[in-house]
Amino acid sequence: MTRWWAAVVLVLVLGGCASAPLGPPDPFPARPADIDLNRLDPCATVSPESLRAAGVAPERRRIASPVVGGKPTRLCDWGGYGSDFGFTVQFFPSDAEQAVGADGAMIGEIEGYGTVRLTERETIAPLCEILVDTGESQLIRTQTQAADVEPPGPGSWIDKSCDRAVRLTAEVIRTARGLAA
Repeated sequence: MTRWWAAVVLVLVLGGCASAPLGPPDPFPARPADIDLNRLDPCATVSPESLRAAGVAPERRRIASPVVGGKPTRLCDWGGYGSDFGFTVQFFPSDAEQAVGADGAMIGEIEGYGTVRLTERETIAPLCEILVDTGESQLIRTQTQAADVEPPGPGSWIDKSCDRAVRLTAEVIRTARGLAA
C-alpha cells in the first residue's frame, strides 16, 4: 500500500510540474503567413486607382516616421482637400492583440489575418481604424476618415468609412504579403 501511495504522490507532483499555466487564448486565427514589414514601404501597398475609387486623392501623399509609445513607425497617408476621405497605412512594431480590450473594439478577419476594428467620432469627421496582426510584434494600422459631416446618399459616414477601410486594408494586406515574399 505504501508503494501505491508513493506512486500516486509522484504522479501528482510530476503532473503539476509538467504543465505551465495556460494564458488567455489568442483572439486571432493563425496567420496564413507572417508579413515582415521591416523592409516594406507603406506607400507601395495600395494603388492610386484603388485610392481614387474609394474617394481618396492619391496625389496628396504624406510620408512620416512618427515615434509612438517610444517605438519608430512608418506611415503614408493620402487625402486632404478635394477628397471625401483620407486614408493612412502605418507599420507598427507592436502586437495587434493589445487593442482587443479597447472600448468598442471589434475582432474580425481580413484576407485570413486577425483584425481589431476601432471607430471614433461617428458623426463628425468619423474615423475607422483597423489593426492587422501580421506577425510577432508587427501590425499594420489603416485609418479611413471621412472629410465631412453628412454622407452623400444613404448610410452613415462611419459605415462608409469602415466599408472603405475594409476594402483598402484587404489590398494593403495582399500587396504587403506579395512584396514581403
